[in-house]
Amino acid sequence: MALKSIVAQKILDEVIRYAKKEGEWRVLVLDRLSTRMISACCKMHEIMSEGITIVEDISKLREPLTTLEAVYLIAPTAESVRILMEDFISSHPPYKCAHVFFTEACPEDRFNELCKSRAARKIKTLKEINVAFLPYENQAFSLDGPEAFQVLFSPNPKVDHITYMERMAEQVVTLCVTLGEYPIKR
Repeated sequence: MALKSIVAQKILDEVIRYAKKEGEWRVLVLDRLSTRMISACCKMHEIMSEGITIVEDISKLREPLTTLEAVYLIAPTAESVRILMEDFISSHPPYKCAHVFFTEACPEDRFNELCKSRAARKIKTLKEINVAFLPYENQAFSLDGPEAFQVLFSPNPKVDHITYMERMAEQVVTLCVTLGEYPIKR
């Protein structure tokens, strides 16, 4: 099966169709990486046919839809988690509840911060789907790191090469998990 098809099926099955109730519409809230990921492998009509009424960008001002549940597909970055928590900080949150799907493993400190926030009471689902790459073609992908060359080959000692390479390794691991490949390290 082709990479784009595998990722599309995974997103539809593990995110869009998860906790779907027949006849209910939901809102899909995406960050930059997940927007690019969904755009690369899913068609809008496929998403809409699964009960998604509107797709919104987490970083933009959004109209409250208090009668609808929200499905958040976001990377567990500090910014995305902060905006998620801010969505549910007021006594009148923009959505009835949230189903949160992280594209990769959430750092423990960020997870604990989310658990202690007011948003925790409105989160019905919290899951990691392990898709932290962009499926460009059926056999090609990107780690979405336009700054990779400058970071990895910078002579500046202040640049943290190790952290960046660990991040790239985590993304490759999500690719292997998605493909069902478990390489042996020798």
